[in-house]
Amino acid sequence: MSAGQPRWRRTFDTAERAIGRPLENVVASPRYLDVALFGRRARAVAGSVIGAPMTTVLHLLSLPARSDIRKLGRQIAMLTNEVRELAADVDELRRPMPKGPANATRPARKPVPDA
Repeated sequence: MSAGQPRWRRTFDTAERAIGRPLENVVASPRYLDVALFGRRARAVAGSVIGAPMTTVLHLLSLPARSDIRKLGRQIAMLTNEVRELAADVDELRRPMPKGPANATRPARKPVPDA
């Protein structure tokens, strides 16, 4: 530890050594991987069991659940695609029409459904 280091850095280094070494020992132990895998499996099972009731609780509190956010994302993607198509149609309509017989063979536009 250098005397030239700021006080906050010396405090951080001391705390990091006190916490870091025991954590390194835990992670290096052979049991760590077993415990980590068990925790991951338990979280997956708990998520599937708790997921539906949690959605209900969030909805009762007028808060969105993860499924609501996903649905909104899909709707936004669909709207974005529709706007792109409409913009392409507008660009096509704004292009000057060629003069001559090509006008007669222009394909008919599909009707726009009423909203």
